[in-house]
Amino acid sequence: MITVVNFKNIHENGHLLVAQFKLRYKEFILRQGYDVKTFDEMEYDEYDSPATSYLIYQDEDGIVQGVSRLTPVINGCMLKEI
Repeated sequence: MITVVNFKNIHENGHLLVAQFKLRYKEFILRQGYDVKTFDEMEYDEYDSPATSYLIYQDEDGIVQGVSRLTPVINGCMLKEI
């Protein structure tokens, strides 16, 4: 199942937001060795903002297995800036 999590529904889906940050830590920091910001085994950066929406995929057991982050380009563009 894919759930859209954003500032408007974070009160209902905050646990998914935390789970996707932890998944990003596992994949980007532990597996790929990226040198980016972390806190409490969560990976985040300047493109995570109240304007961001996350498409969070959970398997049939409710475990977060994937995420796509959508941030309006008026707030910065990772592909252009990095």
